[in-house]
Amino acid sequence: MRARNEWILASSIAIGLFLIYVSAPLYYGSDADYAVPQIVTILQDGNQNLDEYSHLLGKQYQLQKIDGHIYDYFPFGTVYLALVPASILTLIYDSNYISLHRFEFSIILASILMAIACAFIYRIGRLNALNRSGATLLALYAGLGTSILSTGTRALWQQTGCLFVAFLCLWLFEKWKASRRSAWLIPLGALLGFGFLVRPTMLLFALCFGLYFLISERRIGWRILYLALPGLMILAMFVIQSLVLFQSWLPPYYLAKMPASHEPLSGLMALFFSPSRGLFFWHPIFLVSSAALLFLAWNQREGIYPYLALFVSLQIAVLSRFMIYWGGHSLGPRLLAEIIPVMLYASIPVIRKISFTATPIRASAIVFALALGFMMHTRAVFVPAVAYWNLGPPDINDAPERVWYDSPAVLEGDRNIRALLKLSPSPAESHPTKESK
Repeated sequence: MRARNEWILASSIAIGLFLIYVSAPLYYGSDADYAVPQIVTILQDGNQNLDEYSHLLGKQYQLQKIDGHIYDYFPFGTVYLALVPASILTLIYDSNYISLHRFEFSIILASILMAIACAFIYRIGRLNALNRSGATLLALYAGLGTSILSTGTRALWQQTGCLFVAFLCLWLFEKWKASRRSAWLIPLGALLGFGFLVRPTMLLFALCFGLYFLISERRIGWRILYLALPGLMILAMFVIQSLVLFQSWLPPYYLAKMPASHEPLSGLMALFFSPSRGLFFWHPIFLVSSAALLFLAWNQREGIYPYLALFVSLQIAVLSRFMIYWGGHSLGPRLLAEIIPVMLYASIPVIRKISFTATPIRASAIVFALALGFMMHTRAVFVPAVAYWNLGPPDINDAPERVWYDSPAVLEGDRNIRALLKLSPSPAESHPTKESK
């Protein structure tokens, strides 16, 4: 009965968040423009080619031609994650209707995945001894005050799948830790392997989990095969699929050489602190989470935290060398979305110790940081001017240094906060519309 009540509350949180997500109108995610057409093709024809879009080949960067067929250039993993909710939607809407409204259904399906992820965040909190209020706060902040909202719900792109897989892996890990039953390692291993289909850098996530079990949990002995074999089977099927579709061991996206930055330190600083892309600017509470992660990694060396800290370090090291560190036409720290589950996981001990009676200043500072995150990420999905910031002039892809010197993207279209801070009006407000005259 108690477990059922917990899942009822988790489901209520997911439903409430989903309603907020689908009411947000803005679509970010041109990389995922052909995710929904892929889903329709899989469900309708049983294949993944996009031959019906051949007339757009050469005009749309997402499309590629291999062995006479048209395919999406970007990884397929998130598409596979969305197949179950999409198959349910096809019972209500016909395929042509879904294809015609592909951007809207991309948001709808991404919102379903992120709402489910937040339900698992609540359960992760409860498994880590948070009371219901604390676990609800964690889930609502994750859903409304982080890139789960401003990135994860905006399209079926790689980051959406990464967030979903990482949260589900952490929940499965907590279930295994609580029961020590090997059966929980089977889906955990499968998901860790599947993460590579979602985004190549998720291999780092699987690697760090594998190191944890090899080193800190070496006493489980041969039972580590419950974890390893499902993941290896998923990877083997992925290789077979690649050989069939692309005549290579891996898809072209995985084999492409990442354009390297000549100034990795500059990219690293931008990923952390720049007003329009910085992780800590958009998630000020993660300053506390980072400190908590380092503290836990040092003091619980046999636990999972040192390996999660290693994952964060490797992820940042890889992305800081990426030439397009600003992530193109996106919002906030999209490229660092994979580490958000780790940051939220590390914040659980902090939330557990929040007390307005014992430490009122610390608790108030944390609540203020949570409120800032909520304000920024909700504006990013409800205010069109925030999306237009990428267009400039100049376009962010032509002048990436704008992430530093230009006014923060999140304040585009704003009047009140700019007035408080004595900032000049944003371009979106400096030219009154015909109606306002």
